[in-house]
Amino acid sequence: MNKRFFLFLFGLFIYWLSYDSINANSKDVPRPESFEEIFTKGGYKTVEAGLEEFEDYYKQKLKLPLSVSPISFTHHFGQFIRSNDSIKDSFEVKFISDQIPENHF
Repeated sequence: MNKRFFLFLFGLFIYWLSYDSINANSKDVPRPESFEEIFTKGGYKTVEAGLEEFEDYYKQKLKLPLSVSPISFTHHFGQFIRSNDSIKDSFEVKFISDQIPENHF
């Protein structure tokens, strides 16, 4: 009788272990950073904001090309880079496609 009781308890314990569940919230799982978050951390802004910063600094308008590239891009970023000497100041625009990695200009 004693042996049967321990076998019953052991079987019940195994049953309990096999049906134990683990719950996870989506808050617990780190999500990958988006292109916007990655480039914002790198100092990039929208093209318009970067252009405005450039124009405010130099007190003149910068004319960008009007033609649109036939290559499809999903993201556009701009950055005005100021160096210690004003000779190396620059305005940089990045065009990126998150669907076609080769389209990164």
